[in-house]
Amino acid sequence: MGWNVTAIMCERDTADVTRLGIESLLRFYPDLPILIIDGGSKDDSLRHLRWLSHCHPNIRIWERGGRNGHGTMLNEGIRGFINTEYILLLDNDIIVRRGGWIEELVEALAESDNTYAIGTLLEVTDKNDGCGEPDGEGDILRYTHPSCSMVKRSMYLTMAPFVEHGAPLVFNMKTAKQRGYNVAYYPIDKYVAHLSGASWIEPYRPVWKDDMGVNSRPFITFLAGKDTDINPLVTQDNRDFEIILTGEWTKAKVHIFGHGSYDVTNDLYAIRFRVHGEYICRLRVTPGVIKDTLVSEVKMLLENTGYPDEFKYAGMHFIKRSLWQQRECLS
Repeated sequence: MGWNVTAIMCERDTADVTRLGIESLLRFYPDLPILIIDGGSKDDSLRHLRWLSHCHPNIRIWERGGRNGHGTMLNEGIRGFINTEYILLLDNDIIVRRGGWIEELVEALAESDNTYAIGTLLEVTDKNDGCGEPDGEGDILRYTHPSCSMVKRSMYLTMAPFVEHGAPLVFNMKTAKQRGYNVAYYPIDKYVAHLSGASWIEPYRPVWKDDMGVNSRPFITFLAGKDTDINPLVTQDNRDFEIILTGEWTKAKVHIFGHGSYDVTNDLYAIRFRVHGEYICRLRVTPGVIKDTLVSEVKMLLENTGYPDEFKYAGMHFIKRSLWQQRECLS
């Protein structure tokens, strides 16, 4: 659909959480414009985000750097990179469980000129700038939490910006209250799950207990036969890979819907949909010398060469999963 919405999220050094969050959003909204701001990650999350932006033209990455907090990064992203009227604020540790709610947020904002924000709603203290419980009914500030809420950009640009604060939207929400704007509630928790604080709590960070049913693919799948020595992979400094054994030998004529008939004679056909890596590499029986930095070096090479369909490196052949399924498994 023609979206007038951009989702914006910030992340820093949370590769596993960010991957789950983005994949869960793409599962229901594969074409939604998304801006991801990286605040100076030192782990592997930024490299994965670059790959996602290569695969999905609706994803943009701003490699901002620095160690500023959530509010500053959101404000800069909104002012410098977003032109849509509706802005979906998302924490990177939000897991989308169902679809349909983004459309309803847009509809609610569009039908009222006076409604500025909608989403996860808190009622916090006004006089103490959102820090603590309200001191009676006259002290209530309606505050949409940036973990998952939506605002109108045209109104945001005329108001106090998001800032460095325990409640980064607080002065923005105070402006909305002063102007008599409506800050509305929506039952976000029926549609998403929120980990809370994965990127910004140091030194300890909460993590999900499992994958929440989200398919987060490894970057490389190494295919090994029963006699293949996989020990050279054990010491890799980057563990973004899986190792799968080749399947039983298949010799048959198959017809692939929409593609034609093939005479299949190989040990790959039986596992073609069980291999998840973005790139596939079949190991020789004796792979020889594999450096501890192989996976990291392959990722850097791909980044620098625009992610080719296939390539050779260190005597090994790597091929994109879709091409591998269409060609190697049907040969």
